[in-house]
Amino acid sequence: MNNFGNEEFDCHFLDEGFTAKDILDQKINEVSSSDDKDAFYVADLGDILKKHLRWLKALPRVTPFYAV
Repeated sequence: MNNFGNEEFDCHFLDEGFTAKDILDQKINEVSSSDDKDAFYVADLGDILKKHLRWLKALPRVTPFYAV
C-alpha cells in the first residue's frame, strides 16, 4: 500500500492484489489494538473525480461556495 500525506492527512492507495476489504480489516485491527480513537474515512477518489467532472459538464457556470 502506498502512502501519501503529511501531519494533517494520511492517504493510502491500494496496490494491485489488495481489495478495499483487506485494507479496512487491517485498519480496524490497527485501531482496535491501540488507544487511537480518531475517525478514519474510506473513499474512492476515482468516483469523486468522475462526479466532479460530471458537475463541471452539467453546470459549467456554477461554482460551489462553502461558507467558513
